[in-house]
Amino acid sequence: MPFEEQHLIDLQDEVEPQLAKTDFRDICNILGALYLDYKKDEDLKDFIEYNDIGFPLAYLVSALLCEVGDEGVRLITESWNLF
Repeated sequence: MPFEEQHLIDLQDEVEPQLAKTDFRDICNILGALYLDYKKDEDLKDFIEYNDIGFPLAYLVSALLCEVGDEGVRLITESWNLF
């Protein structure tokens, strides 16, 4: 089973219904783009700093620079839920 499908199935069992509708790869693409575009924005400084691991990790996944295990999925999911 491809990596993204495995984590989408895992997420569907563990998170709110609206997250289950969003593919894990899409979550990473959205959060990764948000991180790149707004990481130095003063209005979002506290939000970006609070998600100091989830956002960069989502970017790395979206750029195909890494794969994440369960803990990485949890951190990215937490950032997504706050978004």
